[in-house]
Amino acid sequence: PSSGTSGSSSKGRSRSRMSRGVTMGAKDVSKHLEEKASRKQQGKRKSLLEGGIEWKASLLDSGSLLKWKVLLNVLILCIGLAYAFKVVLSMYPDAIEVFGWPVFFARMGGMMAAC
Repeated sequence: PSSGTSGSSSKGRSRSRMSRGVTMGAKDVSKHLEEKASRKQQGKRKSLLEGGIEWKASLLDSGSLLKWKVLLNVLILCIGLAYAFKVVLSMYPDAIEVFGWPVFFARMGGMMAAC
């Protein structure tokens, strides 16, 4: 019986300890932010000195980059389809009868992964 009361009193003490936590004032926050900014600035200086200046230009603007990505995906899809048709219809005409249509998609996916 006595252990039950001591357990509840220790809970009360731990709650009161947590409520006594120290908070940061406005001066502390501004000091912390200044220190953080100075550390970040020093890190940038070090990275520029060690690695040199990075090239951040692009050969394409963002609008045409998306068009090229779509074009490349469509091209790879066409290559995969053409190869699958060649394998299933021309090279191994009995492949669909033996393996079914999954062999078509397996050949198509294999060529697309190879591209």
